[in-house]
Amino acid sequence: MTEFGQEAVHAAVMALYHEPSRAGEANAYLLAFQNCDSVWNVGMGLLSSPQPEVALFAACCLHQKAKSSVLPADQLHHQCEALLRAIGQATQPAVRAQLCLAAAALGSSLEAGVMALARSASFAALPPQAQVELIGTLPQACPQHHERLRPAMREVMALLQHHSRPDAPAQLAVASCCKSWSVLGFDLHDLSSGPLLTALTLGLRCPAPLCEVCSEVLCEAMEVSTYPPSDSMTPTLQKLIVDLVQSAPHCLPPVAPEGTSLALATVLGAAVSVAPEMAAGISVGEAASAPAEIMLRLSSLPNTQLMEELAPAWGKLADADVPQSNLGTIWRSLADATLRQAMYPEDSDAGGREIDWESISSAVEESDFVRLRRLTIFELWQSIALAVPAVELVSAIAGTLNEASAWRQIEAALFALQCITPAILPPPTRIRPGLASSTPPETIEQAAVSSVLNGVVSGVVALPAHSHGSLLCTALRVLGCLAPWFGHPSRIELLQQSTHFMLAALADEVAEVRINAADAFATVCSQSRCVDTLTTPQLLSSVSIAVISSLDSPRCMATPKVSQTALSALMRLIVHLPGSHLAPALDAVCTPLISKLGRLSPQLHDASNGPEVISAILKEIEGPVKLLECIMRYLDAAPLLPNGRHASLHVLQVCWPTLEMVRQACVNTKAKGFGFPEAIATALCEVYTAASRSGRSALGASVGQILSAIKGILATEFHGDSARSALLAFATIVEVFGNTKAAQHECCQLFADVSASVGAWLLVPGQIDEAQELAVSYLDLLYRSAIFCPQLIFSDPSIVKGALELLALSLRHSERELLRTACSVLARVACHHQSLQLAPHLATLAQPLLSALLTAISSDAPLEILPRVAEALRAVLQCCSSSAQMWLAGALLAERVRADESMKQRFVQLALQKLNDENSFRAMVCDFAVICRAAVPPPREALNTADFLL
Repeated sequence: MTEFGQEAVHAAVMALYHEPSRAGEANAYLLAFQNCDSVWNVGMGLLSSPQPEVALFAACCLHQKAKSSVLPADQLHHQCEALLRAIGQATQPAVRAQLCLAAAALGSSLEAGVMALARSASFAALPPQAQVELIGTLPQACPQHHERLRPAMREVMALLQHHSRPDAPAQLAVASCCKSWSVLGFDLHDLSSGPLLTALTLGLRCPAPLCEVCSEVLCEAMEVSTYPPSDSMTPTLQKLIVDLVQSAPHCLPPVAPEGTSLALATVLGAAVSVAPEMAAGISVGEAASAPAEIMLRLSSLPNTQLMEELAPAWGKLADADVPQSNLGTIWRSLADATLRQAMYPEDSDAGGREIDWESISSAVEESDFVRLRRLTIFELWQSIALAVPAVELVSAIAGTLNEASAWRQIEAALFALQCITPAILPPPTRIRPGLASSTPPETIEQAAVSSVLNGVVSGVVALPAHSHGSLLCTALRVLGCLAPWFGHPSRIELLQQSTHFMLAALADEVAEVRINAADAFATVCSQSRCVDTLTTPQLLSSVSIAVISSLDSPRCMATPKVSQTALSALMRLIVHLPGSHLAPALDAVCTPLISKLGRLSPQLHDASNGPEVISAILKEIEGPVKLLECIMRYLDAAPLLPNGRHASLHVLQVCWPTLEMVRQACVNTKAKGFGFPEAIATALCEVYTAASRSGRSALGASVGQILSAIKGILATEFHGDSARSALLAFATIVEVFGNTKAAQHECCQLFADVSASVGAWLLVPGQIDEAQELAVSYLDLLYRSAIFCPQLIFSDPSIVKGALELLALSLRHSERELLRTACSVLARVACHHQSLQLAPHLATLAQPLLSALLTAISSDAPLEILPRVAEALRAVLQCCSSSAQMWLAGALLAERVRADESMKQRFVQLALQKLNDENSFRAMVCDFAVICRAAVPPPREALNTADFLL
């Protein structure tokens, strides 16, 4: 047995810290020492070691032993007394802190409670700082005993008040003790019962960490206090705010110690947020609203944290029920300060053109300036907009915009307009395009604001194309925010100028500028009143040309988001054209995309192109195909052409030869071993789906072509993203055209092929686990087929058998969407139980289906899916007729459902009795699931097991 003496432990600690060759051996020895009973005697002896690391190790060991030891009452008192004496003799702060924690941990086991330590003679003999430190460790050392500590709060507060003076800052130990006990609920009333509140306020003037701790204590106390403050709390809060104002000269540069400005801002912001009306009326000296004056001075400092702390208080002050005119000078000064704070740093790039924006744009967005300061400034501007009249505020911001202004100043002013636009403009009214004449007249104030904005927008659209990238981005965002304002009939010319400015920016060399230009254009095209203006033939022609030319530019193609956003915006305009103008507009949009695809597709057949060239070509092809899919998506809302055809049929016929060329080229690429271009195939399938949704009148004979294309894609790749998209397109065709004579034969053939490929592949063990999304898509196809074209499933016995086997596998998965879809398919397929093809397979697969459903009910299915599972179970049992009882009982036995035999028998009886009552059957299944899982609450409003058994 290892002996642990003071000398041996002392030597082991020194070896651990100073002899690397013996560190492993020493560590093992010391670990064994920590777990033995000698810790108390040896540890107490080592506390007097002249070596600081030895004394600290001993104190830590005593702390750990105190937390894990269970001592008799007499030994417990003895060790507590010994620890209190050791605390008084400790000279190292770290050693004293560990001993305090040890004493507090042991004291929590005292029969009289942990506060018995504070009433002992040994505690009274401790130095004042040691007393406070020990009391401060009690909540931390006894987190499970806070309720036992709560009665002692008055006693602790008296001790803290005793060690505080009204003319001196609080000691760090006192402030830390307050912070520790604040979790139990100290409020301002407790702190103000003596000099402690004043001492904590004075502590805000001292360097960190004292000012930080005092700030946390005061904010916690205000949070515990009543909101809004009660009459009894108002004088205390008012005195605190006055003291904070008087502390400001000591907490502001250049004389302020480090951390004091932030501490003052934190506490003052919290106090003003609690009682903004009272704070607005407090006068100190010549300052009519002293707290707001101090907040202004703090907000003017170049420190993001100060603004963050004060921004909520400015918001409360703006919403306060006080005359904002009394604070008018302060709000105007805050606006000027916020404009300065919003400027980009002096070392920002002068032109925004010489740096690699493409590679660092994400880093710029995540910088401190953009991510922190701009978010806070945005909040400040919203508060200012509430307090300052709109005309005055907009005029003040616009006054900083002139030819002599630097780009940083112009950008900051435009950012301010972006922030305040929602507050200064009337809320937009939702109207249909074509009703712009119903625009209500502007009020006098709105007309004055519009007059100023007219000049601002005129200046924005005149910005040179080579302006700084950040300036152009902000300018474009401002135009996007003003989109509802552009809808007024008197601003048609400004709308046209702004639109051309956005479209010109689509070709900018900076990616962020292109993205913001596309977003602004899309926002304008979403406004009904703007649509009426932009769809005039002459303007729409120029807009279309600009968008189409940008789509083919290398810069736009390098940023797919820009192309898709701009084209989506253009399509919102095109679909509002009359039918007579629709076909030429669609031709103009599709022609450059078709030309590019026609130029690229043949290059995939060139045998001299290697893998890298092929990959680059496929990447180029992907963009136009996705843009064509975007065009098709918007044509649901388009009017019919003069010949009565749907616009989607027109686009499909125009694009079909090229799309087939692309598909064949991709198939050949796959055959050459270069990999299957999933993204292109997926986009093609999306085009087919969008075309199919347009209805029977749109496609007609084109259905066969689409089905052939889908078959080609599935034959090449049937377990990726493209396969899921192909199945969705096929399911849409089945839903729309499944019962038509023109498509029924082709649908049956393709359905048989899909069942033999995708369906059979999913039945391979383990495949459904790896391809759950594909399984959901295939089950969705089965579901739509069972509803709209049942003969697709029931025309072939092998298809029926494969579908039921796949359902039995899917029902054993707990994944929500797969299980939900499988239950829906099974319930729908079972409705056709009279089919000659279903009966024989149901006879052999009914029990596996029932077993899978019972497993889902008893353990796997999420509770929200249980009604679907109950619906499927009921449908299967109705198909089983006279064999239902035998198969259900056999399934219960085979699955080993966690319920006693009497419960299982009762479940079988109730299932057959309630088979014709859908609601009762569902409730019974949910009850049985809860009983099996022993879970509460059940999915129903209440559960009574006795009711189930009855």
